[in-house]
This record gives sequence, structure tokens and C-alpha cells, in this order.
Amino acid sequence: MMMAFLGCQIENEISIPRSTIQKMTEKKFPIEKDSRLADVKLFSPQVFFKDNSIGMTMQYSAILYIKEIGGTVSFKCKPVYRPENTSFYMSDFELINITMNNVSSFIGKDQLMSLISMAVNSLFNNTPLYQLNPNDYKQNMAKMLLRGVNVKGDNLVLLLSL
Repeated sequence: MMMAFLGCQIENEISIPRSTIQKMTEKKFPIEKDSRLADVKLFSPQVFFKDNSIGMTMQYSAILYIKEIGGTVSFKCKPVYRPENTSFYMSDFELINITMNNVSSFIGKDQLMSLISMAVNSLFNNTPLYQLNPNDYKQNMAKMLLRGVNVKGDNLVLLLSL
């Protein structure tokens, strides 16, 4: 949708495609987290959008209580904009699924889920996913007019107030 603004045409939404978010996310992997209880490696992230959330499924390998396990883990989170550095973050990660390839169940599953959640939250809560480019006219305009961020279809959408 286009809106007239002092004789100029300004879009009221700017879309950032999932493929861009995927590329930015891949740069942050692999993630390795060591603790007294476990050593965990996260790799091969796949970004997806669902409802008004960003989701991420990734593979993991872990050694927990001398047992080696692997599988996939999925999270959903909210896109957040921080105006102080004109950057977007993934925030409030919520674990939605975990699979274990080489074991049906074991006592340390809760500890493993907690360790993976801590690793993902600590990395992405303070690492920008995407930063607006001050040299791009549309993105520079977006930082001045941004009123919200959400997900529509396969895009992260910046909502502008005109």
C-alpha cells in the first residue's frame, strides 16, 4: 500500500525476506556451550515464520552424563526492534520441540533442554539479527517512522507511521 506524503510516495511497510534473516542467522553458527553437566553444539539452523513469531529449528549434538546424544531442537521467539542501535533482535525464545535421535528417553533431558535454551537466549538476546542500513533511503526512513515489527507470510515486516 502506498501513501502520499508531501507529494512523495512512501510505503507504509518495508519487508525483509526470510532468506535475509536465514543468512544473518547462519553467520552465528555453530554455537558451542560447555558446562559442568554437558557439552552442547548447535548447528544447521533453519529459520521459519509462523503466526507473529520467528522460529528456528537447529540440529544439536551433546555429551550429557557420559551419554552422547543428538537431534533437533525448535524455538519460537518475537522480533524486537531496539532504536538505540537501529537493530532487530530475536527475543523471548520458547522451546517448542526437541527430538533425540539415538535415545528414546533419559534422565538428563530437562537439563539438556535448559542448557540449549540458555545458549540460544544468551547469544541472540544481545546479538543483532539485522541492522538498518543508514545509507539506504528506505531503511533510513524506516528508523524515523518505525512503529512496529511483525511477521507476515515469509517476511519480517516493519510497520511505519506516516
